[in-house]
Amino acid sequence: MPATSPTKAQACFFLEGADIAPAVSLPQLHLTPRVPRAGRRLAAGLAGLLIAGCASTDPGKDTDTAGSEAGSRSAKLPTARKSNYAFKIEAPKSFVDEIQRQTLVGRWQRRDDYDPIQFDGLVARLREEVQAILQAQGYFRARTTVDSSPGQVTVKVEPGPQATVSQTSLRITGPAADNPKLMAQFESIPDLKQGKPFISSAWQGGKRSVVDALNRQGYLRAEVVSSEARVDVAGSTVSLDLAVESGPRIAFGNLEITGLQRYDRGIIEDIRPFSPGEPYTDAKLQEFQARLRTAGYFSSISALPDLLALQEDEKAQRVTIQVIVAELARRRAVFGVGYSTDEGPRGQVGFEHRDLFSRELQLESALILSAKRQRAFANFRTPYDDDNRFYGFGQRLEREDIEGLTTLRSNTYAGIGRRYGDIESFTSLQYQIESERIAATVGTPEERNSQRALVLGQ
Repeated sequence: MPATSPTKAQACFFLEGADIAPAVSLPQLHLTPRVPRAGRRLAAGLAGLLIAGCASTDPGKDTDTAGSEAGSRSAKLPTARKSNYAFKIEAPKSFVDEIQRQTLVGRWQRRDDYDPIQFDGLVARLREEVQAILQAQGYFRARTTVDSSPGQVTVKVEPGPQATVSQTSLRITGPAADNPKLMAQFESIPDLKQGKPFISSAWQGGKRSVVDALNRQGYLRAEVVSSEARVDVAGSTVSLDLAVESGPRIAFGNLEITGLQRYDRGIIEDIRPFSPGEPYTDAKLQEFQARLRTAGYFSSISALPDLLALQEDEKAQRVTIQVIVAELARRRAVFGVGYSTDEGPRGQVGFEHRDLFSRELQLESALILSAKRQRAFANFRTPYDDDNRFYGFGQRLEREDIEGLTTLRSNTYAGIGRRYGDIESFTSLQYQIESERIAATVGTPEERNSQRALVLGQ
């Protein structure tokens, strides 16, 4: 991190690019041993026995570090593997696990391929790694001390005050700046308002959030042109400055469809809620994906913009939508058996067809039989059109025989449906018939009743 001192009373430094981030991946240290291989193995084995025999867990005493509860305790480690050396962390509890996971000393403590000759090199990096972890959480005045002896390492942390955000500046340039409704979404950097604790991951996430929000509105070439986090160490504050270039708004292009074998591509083209040349929005793309999932023809779908092609062609103003589908079988038979206390044993046989008469007409039918109730239905429906509508017709038959009362019901319908987001509505004209027959008993004649109705239903 470059550091500057603008005045004697105030020390500041600037962070750019990745800003403050802990070291999460460091190269393995390889040192040339000066002892024969056999002697080295013997020494490593003896050192391991000594460390295993002497290592113990020392909970220590609670201390108060800059207003935070701190525990002095050994790092929590699994017992499955023998410890290569003792690693004691005296720090606030919120940092202990992170120091154990992200430092070389912590990661090599139980590795099988550890060589004692690496010990000094691992310890030499420890203070720098711990400081990076603390700074990533906004602790720029932390004090870290490392003590080591053969087979043992102790790190002590006094985090000090956590820095807060003193001010933020967000500038968006390019065509998106002329969209007042869109600009209203960017009053500040997300999750980093004034007065909130500064956390490096939130700073990185805030920058991504701004770019992602522009991408969702069609500015697929949006990018961060500059970002700066100016830290006042003495005052424990951070001022943030972010500049983003939106680039031109990209339009929808043509569909590039993969996976169709039995069905016509018109099934997909007819249900897309956008046309080539229309401004790209993520909401329209999500609606398209929802329509594909519920179309009834595919077991899996994917519809994504071809951002790689857009990146390769800097002059492109439209983005191709890559659609990958896996088709459901055109015909499917369904069989089932079951039992219930109300109806006793029951069986079911069904048949589905997703391209009836090669007209992309969908059929769903079934016959369900039990001792007291028998049902049959056949439903037909068309694919969604470009306005997300479909047409359906069919018939349902049902017969019940319960304690001498036999009821027959019939419902023949035809209607039109439409999908709004995740909600599907269907309005139909229905011709309903219901007839009842009460069996004759001693002294009582048979009775029959019948009703017919033409209703508008939803």
